[in-house]
Amino acid sequence: MFIAGALVSVVAAQGDGKSGQGSLPKAPDGQKAGAGKVLGLPTPARDKADRSSALVIGRRRDQGEGPAAAATLPKDGELALVGFIEALNSTKDLADAELVAEYSLLTVDERRRLIARAHRLSDRAISRLARVWRSLVEREAAPALVTVLRSRTLGKDTTQIVDHAFFLLGADAKLVALDALRSNNKVLRSVVGDRLPAMLSADDLPQLRVLLDHEDQGVRLAALMVLAKYCGEHPEVDLAPLTACLRHRDGAVRAQAAVALGGAGGRAIAALLPIVEAQTDGPEWFLATLLLAKRELTSDVPVLPAVAVQRLGRSRYDGRLFARTVASVVAGLRLFDDPASLRDKSSGFSDLTPAEIVGGLVNVTDVSTYYPELGVCHDTALLALRLLTGMDFAADHKRWSRWWNDVRADFVPLTADAGLSAETASQSRMLILEGERLETVLIGAQATEPQSVRNAFVARLEETQLLELVSKLRERGLFDVSQRIREGQGAVEARSIVLETPNGRARDAFPRNDSLRLATFKRVIDETVAREAWQQFCPPDLTGTARRDWWIEQERRFAEAKTDAQRRGHEVELALRVLPDPALEPQVRARAIERLVATCERGDATLPDRASEVLLPLVTSKDVSADDRQRILSVLAHTKAETPAILSAMAGLTNVEIRARLVDLFAVRGEDALVAALRHDASNVRACAASEAGRAGNERLSALLIAGLRDEDWDVRRRCAESLGDMRDDTAKAEILRLIDDDEALVRHAALLASAKIGGPGVFEVLLSATAPGKPGDRLAAVRGLAMLDEPRAASALVAIAAAHLQEPLGLQAIRGLEDRSNLGLRNEVRRWLESSDDPLLRQSFTFLLGEMGDAVVAPSLLGMIERGESSMRACMILAQLSGVDHCSRRERVSLYRTWIETFAKEPVSVRLVNALGEAHIESRFERALANTDDKIGLIDELGRLITDTSEDQWAVRALAAQALREFTGRDYGPVRRDTSLLDRRAIVERYRAHVEVKKTNEASDGRR
Repeated sequence: MFIAGALVSVVAAQGDGKSGQGSLPKAPDGQKAGAGKVLGLPTPARDKADRSSALVIGRRRDQGEGPAAAATLPKDGELALVGFIEALNSTKDLADAELVAEYSLLTVDERRRLIARAHRLSDRAISRLARVWRSLVEREAAPALVTVLRSRTLGKDTTQIVDHAFFLLGADAKLVALDALRSNNKVLRSVVGDRLPAMLSADDLPQLRVLLDHEDQGVRLAALMVLAKYCGEHPEVDLAPLTACLRHRDGAVRAQAAVALGGAGGRAIAALLPIVEAQTDGPEWFLATLLLAKRELTSDVPVLPAVAVQRLGRSRYDGRLFARTVASVVAGLRLFDDPASLRDKSSGFSDLTPAEIVGGLVNVTDVSTYYPELGVCHDTALLALRLLTGMDFAADHKRWSRWWNDVRADFVPLTADAGLSAETASQSRMLILEGERLETVLIGAQATEPQSVRNAFVARLEETQLLELVSKLRERGLFDVSQRIREGQGAVEARSIVLETPNGRARDAFPRNDSLRLATFKRVIDETVAREAWQQFCPPDLTGTARRDWWIEQERRFAEAKTDAQRRGHEVELALRVLPDPALEPQVRARAIERLVATCERGDATLPDRASEVLLPLVTSKDVSADDRQRILSVLAHTKAETPAILSAMAGLTNVEIRARLVDLFAVRGEDALVAALRHDASNVRACAASEAGRAGNERLSALLIAGLRDEDWDVRRRCAESLGDMRDDTAKAEILRLIDDDEALVRHAALLASAKIGGPGVFEVLLSATAPGKPGDRLAAVRGLAMLDEPRAASALVAIAAAHLQEPLGLQAIRGLEDRSNLGLRNEVRRWLESSDDPLLRQSFTFLLGEMGDAVVAPSLLGMIERGESSMRACMILAQLSGVDHCSRRERVSLYRTWIETFAKEPVSVRLVNALGEAHIESRFERALANTDDKIGLIDELGRLITDTSEDQWAVRALAAQALREFTGRDYGPVRRDTSLLDRRAIVERYRAHVEVKKTNEASDGRR
C-alpha cells in the first residue's frame, strides 16, 4: 500500500503521458522523437505506445558529422542527460564526485523524468545512481529505488541499494521493509531481514505475527528470522511469539523457531516449561523437551521435569519417528550430563545400557527418512555423540556406524563429571592428546600406565598432587561444557584432555592450536611436567610393578632431601644414569641434558665426579643431535674432565661451534683453557683459540700467538696475525711482516692489515710497496691497510692511487679509504687533482669525495649534477650535508640550493651551521659558545648535543655539526651520516671531548712549568 502511494505521488508530479511528452526537449535535427537507444531494459509490446515518453540516449553520429562535431557538443540541456546516462552505463571506474557533478547539470524536469524511468536502467547504472541520490539526499528518488527492488533481481547490488533506499526513505523505511518481506525475491528478503530488527518496536510485532501465517513459506521464515533477531536484541521482550511458532502448521517454521529458542540462553527456560508441563501430544511438546534437555548441559541445576523424562521413556515405542528420535537424543544428553538419573526405574530408560543409548544416537545420524524437525534433532544428536564418545565424524552416518561396530563391546561413555575424589585419585589418570597421539600422561600412584606411550611424557603423581592439579584446572574452566560448546562453534576438536577414574571418564576438547582455554590449562600442566620431569629418567627396562616401585623409591629419596640442592643433585644423578643408554628416546635425552645445563647455570651448583665419564663419550656419539652435543660440551666445562679431552671432543664441530664452546671453557676455567687450546693437536681448535685469544689478550697469550705465526696450518697463522693486529702488539710486528711473503693469500692479506693496525716505522713503506703491480688481492689488502694508517703520507698515497686506478677495484678501494677522512691538507690535495684533470669520471668521483670531506667549494658542481640528472640523489645528499638543510625531497630543491650556494657556499662551517640551525628552528647555544674562545669544552658539548639529540629529519644538521667538530678540534674521528646510529654518534662525540680535555690538561701543565 505504501509503495503504491509513493509511486502515485511521483506519477502525479509528472502529469499524464501527453504532458510528459510535451516536456521533452525537441529532438535534434534529423532525429525522430523516440529514436535512438531507449534507456534501460527491453520494452514489452504493450508498452510500445509509451515509447515517445521514454528517456532517449542520442547517438553521437546524429549530432553532427565525425569526431570533430562530437568534440564540440555542449554539456548542458538534453545532451547533459545523454552524457550522464552514458556515464552511468560506462565500464570505467568513476568516482561518486564525478557522477554527482554531472547529475547537477540536469534540470529539475530531467531529474524527474530520470526518477520516473530509473527502473529501466541497467544494474550498474542503478547502483551508481543510487549512490548519487544518497549523496545529494534526493528523497524524491526513494520510490524509484523501491520500485527497482520490487521489480528486479539485483544480486550482489541488492545490499547497497537497500541501504540507500532506506536512507532516503527515512521514517518510512520500516513500512517499506515490512512490505518487502512479502517479496518473492529471496536475496531482498534476506537483506531486509538483517536490517529490519533495528527499526522495529514492540508495537510492530503484530505485523510480524501476521506474516508468520503468510501463504508463502519463504515469507513466513523471513518473518520468523526477523522476530528471532528482534527478541535476541531485546532481552526484555517476552518470548511467547517465538514459542507459539513451535505449534505452527509449517514444520520448517517449527524447526527454525526451535533453533532460535535454542540460542536464547537461559531466557528460554521460563518460556518452554509451560509447554512441557502442559503434556500435549503435538510436536511443540517434543521440541520444547528437546530444547530443555540440551539446556541442562550448560545449567548447574536440572531443568527438565521428571515427568517429562518418564514420558520420553514411553515415547521410545511411539509410532512417530520424531517422537522416538527425541527420546533417543534426550537419553544421550542425560547419559552425559546426569547418568544417575537414567538408572532410576521411574525414568523410563533404566532398562537401557549406555551402549544401547549410544547405538540409538548413531541410528539418529541416518537421515534417509525425512520429517520437518530433522535438522534440529540431527544436530543435537551429533553434539551428544561428540560429548559421549570423544569422536567427531560430522554427519557421516556410515563412519559412525563402522566406528560403533568396532568399539561397542568395550565402550565406556564420557560424562560431565568423572567423579575424581580423594578415594579414587590413586587409581585415576589424566591424558593430554593431540588427535589420537598421547602427549602427556599423569597417573595416580596405583593407576596402570597406558599400553602405548611412545614419545609421550609419563609421570606418576601422589593423590594430593593429582587432586590439586585437577582443582586448578577446574578453576580455569576445565570440563565446562558451555565454554566448550561456545569456543568450538562446530570446529574440529583436535586436542583434548581426558580424566579417567574408577567412576567414569570426562573429556574436554579444543580446536587445533587456537584455543585460549587450552593455553591457560597448558601453563598449569607444564608446571607439573617441569617438576616431575625426573620420572622420564626411569630405566627403560623397568615395566609394570617394577616401574612403580622405582617411582616409590625415588619419591622417598626426594622426601629425605633436606635442601633444594640435595634434591637437584639427585635429579642430576638420575639423568646421568640414563644418558649412556644408546636406545634412549631423543626427547628424554634432551630433557636430561636440560637438567644438567640448568644445574650448571646455578652459581652454587656442582656436578658429580662421574659426569665427565658419562658425557665425554656422548659428544662423539652418532645418536646425539648437534644441539645436544653443543649443550653437553657446555656442561663439560663445569665438570672435572681434562681440558685437552674436552678440546678433542670439540674437534668435530664447525668453527663457529668451537668458538662458542671455547668461550664457555674460558668463562669457567680461565686463561689456561685458551693456552691448552692454542697448543692442541687439532688445527681447527688452535685456529679458533687464536681468534678468541685476541679478545682476552695479555703477554702470555701474545707469546703463544707470536709462536703461532709459524704454525704449519695456514688458518692458524692467519688468525694469529689478525688477533695480534687487534691487540696492537708492537713486539709481533717483525714476525707479522715476515708473513707478507707467505704462500697463502689469506695469510698475506691478514699480515698486511695487522701491520697497518700496529703501525709504526717502516709499515707505510711496506704497504706502499705492496700496492705495486702484482697479485690483485694483495694490492687491495695493502690499500685497505693504508686507509688504516693515521699518516698524511698514507692519505696522499691513497689520493694518488685513486687517481691512477679510478676504473679498477684498486682505485675504488682507495676512494673508500678516503671517504671517512678530512683535513685541510688532504682537501687541498684532492682539489689539485680535481682542477688538473679533464677525465669526467675522475672529476665526478673527486667532486663527491670533496663533498663528503665537507668542502663546500664543490657545491656548484653538485648542483649541476642534480640539474643534469647525473647521480642526482647522491649529489643532493652531499649538498644537504654541506648546508645542514635537507631539501632533497622538495620539488624546488635546485632553486633552494642555488640560493644557498650564492649566499653561504663560501662561508666557513660555523656560519653555515648557524644558518642551518635557523632554517631548522633549533634552539642552540652554539653562537654563544663560539664567541667564548676560552670555553672549548662548552663548544664541544654544544656540538655534541646537536649530533646526538636532534631528530631523524634533522640529520643534515648533525652531519654539519660533526664537520664543525673536525674543523674546531683539528682531529678526524669520522663523519656523521644519515644512517649513523645514535650509539656511534655518542662514541664519536666522546672521543672529541676526550681529545679536547687531554689537550687542555697538557696546556695547563705547560703553563705551570
